Amino acid sequence: MVRSRFKAWHLAVVVALVSTVFFAATLLNTLTVPKSFYRIRSEVTYVNEGVHPWNLSKEDLTFYLFMNTTLQEVRLVDASHPISYKSVDEDGNSYLILEADKLKIYPNENFTCLLEFNAVRPKKSVVTLDGEPGSLKDIPSSLKESFCVGNAVWQIDDCDLRRLAETEAKSNIVLDIVLNYVKWIKSNIRYSFGQETPMYPNETYRLRRGDCDDQAILLITLCRIYGIPAYLQLGCIYDPTQPYRELNLWGGHFIYEAERISWHGWAMVYIPPWGWLPVDLTFMEDEPITAITDAAVNSEFLIVYMNVSNQDYVRENRMLKSYLEKNNFKIVMHDSMELIETSGFPFTTDLNLQIQGKLITSISSRRLYTPQILINPINTEI
Repeated sequence: MVRSRFKAWHLAVVVALVSTVFFAATLLNTLTVPKSFYRIRSEVTYVNEGVHPWNLSKEDLTFYLFMNTTLQEVRLVDASHPISYKSVDEDGNSYLILEADKLKIYPNENFTCLLEFNAVRPKKSVVTLDGEPGSLKDIPSSLKESFCVGNAVWQIDDCDLRRLAETEAKSNIVLDIVLNYVKWIKSNIRYSFGQETPMYPNETYRLRRGDCDDQAILLITLCRIYGIPAYLQLGCIYDPTQPYRELNLWGGHFIYEAERISWHGWAMVYIPPWGWLPVDLTFMEDEPITAITDAAVNSEFLIVYMNVSNQDYVRENRMLKSYLEKNNFKIVMHDSMELIETSGFPFTTDLNLQIQGKLITSISSRRLYTPQILINPINTEI
């Protein structure tokens, strides 16, 4: 149970933070910078306030890496400990495992890990929906096989959700179906602030409330029920309106400190003929189409973190919370995001990357856009 819980513990706690994104909603439409170069730091401290040792497993030392896409480039430039292993999870997200100098945290002791990334978003992405929208028959069967399946999160067999999907579709055109679902969710599900744990779609439907990822999960489930491929995406937003804030969550067992950063979740939906499009229920205006055209991920201020298609991160989140409470353990997470306003992106480091004790590379570079690759988080073997 513990190993399963920590397989994606960082995903679990990030999901607990996405309700803070509303601080940045107005910012995305008003702030402009010539280029978007960022330094992102994530520091995690495990604190043992219990009476028994905290035995660190490899899952405790597992951390996800940001994605590299056509819209962003992210490089790991520093790590507090040598890297012993790197791989990808079932959703294609790259992660690494740090090599700890101790594997037990005794009562009244703590252990800290740190990762630092440099990221670039060269321009704002503009979504244009030109041409005739496609129908359900235009969706490739291969995508349906991968992104229309159900699991504990995507509850495609739930009777209430199936009834809702069938009632609100009202069309054979995929774009119209998705916008009808968006309209229903915005009219019937209120945004819940300060929510500490994510919900399953049937809970969001029943309670008629949910934060950004809860609403996205409900939309994704409705899409999958009706044969429209969809998955969840998570990312962080540069938020200078919040120079520092601290959240005390899970009865004090999870402390989150943030400097100029907010977390966000949205749906990615396959809509022919345009392909994969973001559908962001939090950032839309009155018209449902703005959930696509004004999605936060289109802004140069957002860096995509990871995809969620097969993982039950709702369960992971609840298991982690229960484990910390039961053992009187605490996680203190400090994230910061800094905008680097220079003509070049200062990728500078002297970092030795070690895999299972073997020195792999030592780099020192200063380049624009194309630094020496320390870790390539896209399906690359080390």
